[in-house]
Amino acid sequence: MGKLECNSLTKVYQDRRKALDNVSFSVETKGIFGLIGRNGAGKTTLIRILATELQPTAGTASINGYDVFKQESKLREHIAIVPQEARAIRWMTPKQMVYSYLLWRGYGYNQAKKLADESLAKLGLAQYTNVLTSRLSGGTKRKVLIATVMASEADVIFLDEPTTGLDPISRRELWEILKTLGKDRFIFLTTHYLEEAEQLADQIAILKEGQLV
Repeated sequence: MGKLECNSLTKVYQDRRKALDNVSFSVETKGIFGLIGRNGAGKTTLIRILATELQPTAGTASINGYDVFKQESKLREHIAIVPQEARAIRWMTPKQMVYSYLLWRGYGYNQAKKLADESLAKLGLAQYTNVLTSRLSGGTKRKVLIATVMASEADVIFLDEPTTGLDPISRRELWEILKTLGKDRFIFLTTHYLEEAEQLADQIAILKEGQLV
């Protein structure tokens, strides 16, 4: 079993705001890991660093033996992320979105089509396969984003506040999907909902003002 390890991660932005302050922890990459914190606690900064989207000011990190900063190209083959600001592409259908994403990751045409169909079916989206995402509900659009990263077969999936803004029913539907997904992949989930972390996470950490508490 692999591990995700952070050692003294620190991030100071140009305005001298310290988003992360000496964050260190180690977790096995299995199940669902929940990171709780208020808005501005540093959750998005941490998840962007671990997903190779942002360089830290200091510190090191590794995922399943890959150095996040020295082996980012290799690591990206094994991870996928749904950022907090991610949105379904309005002029694409769910199948086009998933299919295009897989092609971008290097899958062949036939395999990308197969994986896209399978992923959409698993999330109960088969009936929306060829419907423009602009016509879908907010909860369904979020499921399309989850289906996209799930289709990639990535070992590690980062989800930054994936249920923010959803109604209670859609949120619970997505919870069930994530519970199932967490049986086969490692999910790193950020949230500011305590109930969500309690329902989903096998392990929980709390981030406050850039520090792990």
